[in-house]
Order: sequence, then C-alpha cells, then structure tokens
Amino acid sequence: AVDFVVSKENSSAFGKANARLVSYLLEKRTVTEWIPEEKVLAEWREEVWSYLVGLEEGGDDGDSTKVKEDQKKVVDQSIDWVYDIVGDKCVEDGGVDVNEVLDASPTLERSLGSFWERCQDASKAE
Repeated sequence: AVDFVVSKENSSAFGKANARLVSYLLEKRTVTEWIPEEKVLAEWREEVWSYLVGLEEGGDDGDSTKVKEDQKKVVDQSIDWVYDIVGDKCVEDGGVDVNEVLDASPTLERSLGSFWERCQDASKAE
C-alpha cells in the first residue's frame, strides 16, 4: 500500500488531494481552533521524535527492516513534498518575522531551543 501512495505515478494525485483536504478543513475552522493544548503538543513532539529516532535504529528481522524502510520512504517523500511547496525560501520572505513570533511565545522559544539541543546531542552521539 505504501508503494502505491509514494510511487511517482500517484504522488501528484495524493499531493493534490491533501491540498484540497487542508483547504476544506481550514475553511470550516480557523487554525487556532485546531491547535491542541500545550500538554498534548508536548506529548506529540516526544512521540514524533521517538518515532524518527526509531527509524534510524536497526531492526531485528527482515519484516521489521522492510517496515522501517517503508516508513523512511514515506517520511523522506513527505519532507520532499514540503520542500517542493515551500522551496528554499526564508520564513521571513512569507511575511513572518521569526523574532516577533518567538518574543510573543516564550514557550515556543523554549521548545525550539530544547529541540535544537536534542538534535545536537543526537548528532554528537553518532
């Protein structure tokens, strides 16, 4: 099933469908209505980080390795999809002053700092 979704023939169609879905969802509710509580966001960050770290760890058997390869493929193609949309533009090019956002949200600034430290620690551990 993963190969079908991530295949070159189907990726464009799935990308367009995802764009239509996001557009529909945002028409029905504002972005702020979709953002969960800070506690839930913290749990999700930890779960996503654990998931991504788990993709890099070796599997015990062939089935586990195949599943991880499929998961990596989906993550890699999702990252490529985001870069295809955003390109190599600076966030400020979109009219967002990152410093103002961080000044307005100390929690976000702390979270980004913590995330960056974990990234640096993980790269040192290798």
